[in-house]
Amino acid sequence: MLGSDDFFYIGGSPNTADLPGSPVSNNFMGCLKDVVYKNNDFKLELSRLAKEGDPKMKINGDLVFRCENVAALDPVTFESPEAYISLPKWNTKKTGSISFDFRTTEPNGLLLFSHGRLQPPKEGRSERLHKADYFAMELLDGYLYLLLDMGSGGIKMRASSKKVNDGEWCHVDFQRDGRKG
Repeated sequence: MLGSDDFFYIGGSPNTADLPGSPVSNNFMGCLKDVVYKNNDFKLELSRLAKEGDPKMKINGDLVFRCENVAALDPVTFESPEAYISLPKWNTKKTGSISFDFRTTEPNGLLLFSHGRLQPPKEGRSERLHKADYFAMELLDGYLYLLLDMGSGGIKMRASSKKVNDGEWCHVDFQRDGRKG
């Protein structure tokens, strides 16, 4: 499933430094617009729901529901490092997608994050529990990265060929099909 924990996070998380496989420790600062989740015929306009104060959405930190010079429906700006939106997990066992546009001048930050159930450590490893089934998108040194583990081991791949922290709009469309992203 895309996110099998209690929450899916947009713009960061309460514990960004604990993201598996990532050196990014701060939340996203910048503007997101048109954040949409789709699963088969089901569609959620997440930025609109957050703006309307939907009870399933929890807003943390300093957010404003506008971006300067934007002609888009329901944009959201994360104005502080503590800002993020959390919403209930999505049960997407087979397929699903999320798309959004963003712009920022910050080089590092967590855009999206969801993690799965805690797994016991493997023999010979540390005593801490390890997270599995995670999905994240982050900015690192200005590049967009995808971090993913659907149960068969984590991957981290650069998802942009050029830096995307130039203040210009960037469109992201992530689609999941089974255990593939």
